Amino acid sequence: MVRAISINRLQAKLTHKLSGLELRVDFAVEGGMIVLFGPSGCGKTTTLNCLAGLISPDSGLIQVNEKMFFDSQARINLSPQMRRVGYVFQNSALFPHLDVRRNILFGIDDWNKEKQKQKLEYLVELVHLNGLLDRRPDQLSGGQIQRVALARALAPEPQLLLLDEPFSSLDMDLRSQLAEELCRVQASLEVPVILVTHSKEEARQLADTVICMEAGKIRAAGSPAEVL
Repeated sequence: MVRAISINRLQAKLTHKLSGLELRVDFAVEGGMIVLFGPSGCGKTTTLNCLAGLISPDSGLIQVNEKMFFDSQARINLSPQMRRVGYVFQNSALFPHLDVRRNILFGIDDWNKEKQKQKLEYLVELVHLNGLLDRRPDQLSGGQIQRVALARALAPEPQLLLLDEPFSSLDMDLRSQLAEELCRVQASLEVPVILVTHSKEEARQLADTVICMEAGKIRAAGSPAEVL
């Protein structure tokens, strides 16, 4: 199985004005599990959307290793498809009319059938979806839905994975269990993850690096022990 390319460095220096918020972030981090931590409305999701290419910042740059995603001065702004970024949204955003199998394969439907089969089998084992491939989202538990969303995001072999409060709707025991599984998946695939949360407990459990945000700006950055 082809593994995703590990990121050694992610650099983002962005400004973006929204109604009621002016985003000004500037960070450079190594790979691993990176947590954006802060209260609701502080700019965490906006930052993710800029990284993914869903929002075009007013100015700045986004660079992953040697690949420039966005550079306002050089007029570079890669489409989301060209960035190879996986994104798990807070509400999972699964296609309700598709079963688990077709949800996972949605982003790689142009691959040949054998490669699709291999990738599907690999991800089913990785995120524990055995026996669920023929079910639709309305036949799944909350934890199962988040596992499918994670598998779908990983299927195209992204070089960066973004997670927007993926466990917020789950009870505490299930949140803790899925957080442990996410750490295992990240270590197995060596895919750098940027995860948004406003839970200190979740940040402490998951993060290699925590970026604390407040009112659109970075208040502190470092290890969980240093900044939380």
